[in-house]
Amino acid sequence: MCNARYHAPPSAFADVVGTYRLSNGDLLRVRREVARYVADIGRVGRIEILPLGDDRFAEKGGPLRFSFSHEAFDDAVVITGLDRPRPGPQVCPG
Repeated sequence: MCNARYHAPPSAFADVVGTYRLSNGDLLRVRREVARYVADIGRVGRIEILPLGDDRFAEKGGPLRFSFSHEAFDDAVVITGLDRPRPGPQVCPG
């Protein structure tokens, strides 16, 4: 089992909290709940995500990985692992 996490102050991830429209029409909502980050993804549902590095997260106990980018007038997210069967393998950084 992988317990690796990227440790940084919550302020380091403040800019990923919010709502994103995905290319399939679903919405991704990311929020902080006490010491955790939670993502609600349209058809996938509610999952906990773990920080892996600057603007990178992974689904706790699952295959999804999230990469957030923040441009001058646009925020974007790339999600990988959606094509894998659920539940997936434990995701470890690296």
